Amino acid sequence: MSLETVTDIVPERSQLETRRWPHRDRRRKVAQIDTQTAAGRRIRELRKLYETEMAAAGIKLSVLRKVQVDTAAAATVVAETARRRYLEEGVGKLSDLVAAERHAAQALKRLGLLSVDRPSSRHEDGSDALRNHIAARYRKPEAVR
Repeated sequence: MSLETVTDIVPERSQLETRRWPHRDRRRKVAQIDTQTAAGRRIRELRKLYETEMAAAGIKLSVLRKVQVDTAAAATVVAETARRRYLEEGVGKLSDLVAAERHAAQALKRLGLLSVDRPSSRHEDGSDALRNHIAARYRKPEAVR
């Protein structure tokens, strides 16, 4: 066996280092949400919904805005879970439920998204829709001459 054949068989050290398998990072991130749970899937669904609504409204999604979207989605899921557990199982206190609902509503308000439960009572021009509707519907007919 000659020296040339041995060097051809054994790869150089630099070639060995490039062949290493990439290691998977197994550390959990602080804000990582487990999407295999129902709550995690709901958070992902709400996050996507809020981001599309904001994009449709012309609001640019910065990094800080995305953090606010994540916070709003998580707060909404916590409030939904608390409401379900309180109503179905009687678990928890009503004051905790109200606080969770309030925090979720505040997070949505910070994003500038309107809640489905409370539609806006004002038109785009700022007029009061309810007052105009009542005035138009119950206007007293003028006297016939």
